[in-house]
Amino acid sequence: VASSALAVATCSVFADAASVAGTRPHVALVAVRPVAVVATGFHAGERVRVEVRRAGPNARRTVRAGEHGRLRMTFATMRISRCDAISIVAVGSSGRRAALHRRPAPACGVP
Repeated sequence: VASSALAVATCSVFADAASVAGTRPHVALVAVRPVAVVATGFHAGERVRVEVRRAGPNARRTVRAGEHGRLRMTFATMRISRCDAISIVAVGSSGRRAALHRRPAPACGVP
């Protein structure tokens, strides 16, 4: 019984690791005042550098992904509007990468 419990536990650990390894990293903008970013699909505990680029000052921070390969960070002093073009890039220490590029809203009149 103990060996079958160990086998089940071992299989579930490998299944969890495979599910994270099989997903592609993703980054999303979840708030604009202040800017908040969520990234998923990284390895648990992986160091992830997130950079928000725009016209004006850029921001960059490095954090560790949580146990499910997810992170959320807020750039407290950065605010953007719907007329700002932005790029958000998240790069993990393993080389895994996710990017989001947002153009200004059509009503802003920017080509």
